[in-house]
Amino acid sequence: MTDSTETKPAKRGRPRNSGFNIPANKVAQLQAAGQSYAAIAETLGISKTAVSRLLTISRRGTVMSVADRLQSFVEAVQAGSHRALQLLEQWEPSNTDEIVLDRTGTSPLRFAGSLLREATTRFIDTTPDKPHKDWWTVRIYSTEATDFRFAVSIAYSTTIRKVVSIEHYAEFTDDPAAVLESYDPLAVLRGFPDSPEYASRQAYLEKSSKLQFGKMVSDLLRDPL
Repeated sequence: MTDSTETKPAKRGRPRNSGFNIPANKVAQLQAAGQSYAAIAETLGISKTAVSRLLTISRRGTVMSVADRLQSFVEAVQAGSHRALQLLEQWEPSNTDEIVLDRTGTSPLRFAGSLLREATTRFIDTTPDKPHKDWWTVRIYSTEATDFRFAVSIAYSTTIRKVVSIEHYAEFTDDPAAVLESYDPLAVLRGFPDSPEYASRQAYLEKSSKLQFGKMVSDLLRDPL
């Protein structure tokens, strides 16, 4: 007969602490120091899901300078962070190509380099069968034999009566984040005719386009370059 007073083993499960009382930047600091999700969760007494949520919060609206991002990444690599080492292998340019970036109204940029990142707003907040009729495509390249480390290309496309028109912008830079943050997508947005009956639709298009562009930029800059 089993003794009813026998102590039962504790049930395993997620830590009770949901993490809502923990500053997001504290979790980000632990990750930058090379700790894995599991190690951070154990250190703070929260679940790995909470760790992921707090890291996402820490990235929103915070774009570190190139120097800060590089320093954080270097520290993570030196600490043996598995994620950082994976990214290092992934971002190392394997092929150098002759890149030509079109620029509307002026000569194109020509350089030797490699594509690092690419993203588009065409399918943000919509479905693949209903893509936006106005969208932006951003590409970030590494460069060689120039005075700058990167090149940024921004293309705005719009469909007018089934014909796609594209405005091209590109520049060399040492700070892609600064270029993307200072770029105003509404400056090239065409949208609806300038008349009172289209005012509300134009306002909605401008608001949604700016939000979509912001989401794309945040995703592109989520990890250090």
